[in-house]
Amino acid sequence: SINAAVAIAHRPSALKAQAEALGFQHFDIDVTPSRGDIFREAILEVLDMELGSRFTTRARMAIGAILNYLIGANIFVRREYAGRIHLLQDSWNMANQQALSAVEMAEQEDALFEDSERLDEKRTASPKTTDVQVPTSFTEMFHFNAAVMGFNSNWMNSVLYSLNDLVANAAASYRLNEECSVLSLVLAQQTQPAVLSEFK
Repeated sequence: SINAAVAIAHRPSALKAQAEALGFQHFDIDVTPSRGDIFREAILEVLDMELGSRFTTRARMAIGAILNYLIGANIFVRREYAGRIHLLQDSWNMANQQALSAVEMAEQEDALFEDSERLDEKRTASPKTTDVQVPTSFTEMFHFNAAVMGFNSNWMNSVLYSLNDLVANAAASYRLNEECSVLSLVLAQQTQPAVLSEFK
């Protein structure tokens, strides 16, 4: 927040971290220099109106400088990291061979746990079986690797089920935070502890 930025303005490293955090929180908003100017002047006018003579020229310059820094950080973060977000989402789509509609995606997610059960059955089948299907998507490859490495996939399925929503909303910080909170609640209900390094 602006209040937090003002409070740590005397600590450059902390201010930089705060500015970057604000940039990611507003990543889905197209912040431009002209819009930033409008926002800054609106804040300064409100302060001028509320504080009157107490809002001195020096105070106005200081607050304006901090706002300029925060606005510039928002523009920088969006410009520098937008490409990475797009690369992440494009890579995820390619890994899942997704030109899928919303309905198809829902059907794929509904079949997730059924796929896991089928892979478990294949793993316990006769070792002489040679009919091996090559994984063609991230989900299939994940289940294949989990079966080979002998991981218990109960909680892993919950993470896998949520992964598409996490990647799809990587640029929307508030929605991403909601998805992470939902996943945390789901994992908290698991009987076994979730070791995320195993999922990685």
